[in-house]
Amino acid sequence: MNAVEQWIRLNTGFPFAVIGLFLVIGGISHASVHMQHSSRTIAEMIVPVSSGFSLLYASYRVSKNKMTVGEAFHMLVIVFSLITIALSISVFNIALDVWTNEPIDDPVYGLLVSSGVGAAVGAPLGFFYVNFQKSHKKLGTEYKKSRTLNRQLSVMHRVLRHNLRNELTVLGGATEMLKHDPSPENVDEYIPLLDKHVKQLYSITEKAQLLERTLGPSKASKVDITTIAMESVATFRTEYSSVDFKLSTPATAPTNVHPLFQQAIEELLENAITHNSRTDLEIEVSVATEFNKNDLTRVMISDTGVGIPNVEIEALWQPEEKPLSHGAGLGLSFVYSIVNQSHGKIQFKENTPSGTIVIIDLPSLSSEEIESENRSHLIDEVVHAAKSIMPDF
Repeated sequence: MNAVEQWIRLNTGFPFAVIGLFLVIGGISHASVHMQHSSRTIAEMIVPVSSGFSLLYASYRVSKNKMTVGEAFHMLVIVFSLITIALSISVFNIALDVWTNEPIDDPVYGLLVSSGVGAAVGAPLGFFYVNFQKSHKKLGTEYKKSRTLNRQLSVMHRVLRHNLRNELTVLGGATEMLKHDPSPENVDEYIPLLDKHVKQLYSITEKAQLLERTLGPSKASKVDITTIAMESVATFRTEYSSVDFKLSTPATAPTNVHPLFQQAIEELLENAITHNSRTDLEIEVSVATEFNKNDLTRVMISDTGVGIPNVEIEALWQPEEKPLSHGAGLGLSFVYSIVNQSHGKIQFKENTPSGTIVIIDLPSLSSEEIESENRSHLIDEVVHAAKSIMPDF
């Protein structure tokens, strides 16, 4: 935001104040010129002066409303449109009087009153329109949040009803087999099976807890995506030494994301590794800033594994669970929710010759926003240091 835009944003009521002062001065000037008919002059002065004061009040309300540049522009368009319509009607009446040779009584005053009435009507109408648009946008945001919440609850309900039931059925069946025939052969066969499904149950509960943390309100915070990518890849390189990891990042990539964004990246890496049967798995993580000359930070994770089934991906875009579709487990639902709450977008593509490419686009921070964040962080550190030295500070 440049200095001019910032000044306009802080002084959105200024144009209305100018119009109001013009009407007040115009009404008083008209009264001073036509003092010979004092009672009539005062009555004529009331209309433009009252319209001017109403606009001055509108200027005060607009400034307190903290409108954006675009909102103030829309309101000004409405006000000047009403003024133009009122003046056009007044000019048409004057032209009609000239055409019919009717006497014209003070055309300047007529134009002044017309502009005052147009402005006085346009200001509240524009204010109502801007606030209506704000409310409409807020309702749209809340509706989107409610749909996301409904989808997350639907996923969690499906997991409790479907996934957990399946795991418990396997555990129950294996336990019954061992109860009836605890032979060494059965023990060797079913103990690894029990261990596998117990771990899956544990994994489901962990991911359910993560998904639950995305249901409540959260505030995005500034992080460095480069740091997140480097730390995540370093962790998985240590744990999965057989996987070939490649990393490409800029020096820094600051942006505002959900506090659990790093867990979402790690979930994608874990998903690529655990749902894979290849022995030569390659995973590449790349971060790019100002992607395609836009103010975007792009995170791309590609693997050469077996790929994500289409039913899993398609279920992510469904606001509600369909009876015949049980895709989009907790992991992908968690990632989708985190990206969505980070004001980003996620897409999935097939890799060549095999595997999946996950693309996450996030809004980048501008230099002004970075400077403001750093200044705010510095102030917080100073206040914290002062409180540690002087507890009563």
